[in-house]
Amino acid sequence: MDRTLLRYFLKSGPTKKYDVLAATLGLIGSGGSDRFLFDATVLNRSIIFKYIDHNAVRHTDNPLETHNTLVFLPYNVERPEEGGEGFIHNADSFQRFFAAKFRDDAGLRRSLAADRERLDVLASLPTLSPYLIEDAFERAGLAIPTAYLDLTDETRTRIQARLRQRLRPVVLRAFEGTKVGTRDIEAFVTKIIEANDLKALMPLVMALRLQEDTALEAFRAWTGVTYFEDEYATLQPRLTQFAGWLTQHWAPREAITPNHRRRLASIAKQLRVRIRDDWRASLDILTRYRDSYSALVQDQNAGPLVGVLADARELFWDLGDILGRLEQSVFAWTDYRRRSGGEQFPCALIEEFYEVIGRTYAISDIGSDGVTLG
Repeated sequence: MDRTLLRYFLKSGPTKKYDVLAATLGLIGSGGSDRFLFDATVLNRSIIFKYIDHNAVRHTDNPLETHNTLVFLPYNVERPEEGGEGFIHNADSFQRFFAAKFRDDAGLRRSLAADRERLDVLASLPTLSPYLIEDAFERAGLAIPTAYLDLTDETRTRIQARLRQRLRPVVLRAFEGTKVGTRDIEAFVTKIIEANDLKALMPLVMALRLQEDTALEAFRAWTGVTYFEDEYATLQPRLTQFAGWLTQHWAPREAITPNHRRRLASIAKQLRVRIRDDWRASLDILTRYRDSYSALVQDQNAGPLVGVLADARELFWDLGDILGRLEQSVFAWTDYRRRSGGEQFPCALIEEFYEVIGRTYAISDIGSDGVTLG
């Protein structure tokens, strides 16, 4: 892998990078008794990345074809930045990679079916957020060791409470006119969160006029949007700080030539535009989502919620993309600000920072006459 590209991937935030290697080394170092995530040792030493294939976006609307899941296997587990090998996960590439690398290892081949299923689960998600990973593994009936989840009980409890708060009014609507107790309501809310029992959810499917063949996927995406609502609330204060920095501190601390200054000003301006557009787009999705609840609870109007559920898969992936980019930008800015030791970065560091953020926002060419957007 190209070293510049590798450096960009390794600087990814937690929604774009799942550091299986770090968790494995931590488990080994602590002498923990938890089992490893994968059966194949080589995969337990991997780092998994999410990125969008912008060329594929031009040809398909299917997120599973545009959102790549890259499995990176470092040559040196102590220094991943030195390089490695890997594959973009799909059925063909997975089989080809292991057939070529471990053709004589019968034991490894037997473990591949279960590991492929685990990677399939990761590939089915728009981001690698710990809560979404845990939730997706549970839905698939797969165990995931706690060492591989950077998720506190407090965070899990907060997200679950938000989910239940959002879902209770919908359940009450589905059972309107019938006698149901609190325990029945909570049990039904759990069924929605699990989203794996269509028969049990049929009262809600019928009440909301959902298509049976896509209802479970709609419920999964819907609860995913609820998760992203929580993630947005957590990200917003830092995002506000970063937006202010891009306006006030975008230039390096050293004196630079007028041409250099114009070039950096152009980059900062384009980044401000991209981030502003993403911020607005995320607010548009969340506003539509929240308004659909208000219409149901306050006006007894299920129409907007029916529309949201019909578009839930698309909203889930779009919001995951947007928040992933925003979080990646804030994560990188926080790291570079720490390295800089202040708000104003030195010239070499600010150039590197803009290169990283430029890749996040597909800024393909940065030249002295401005910025060309890819």
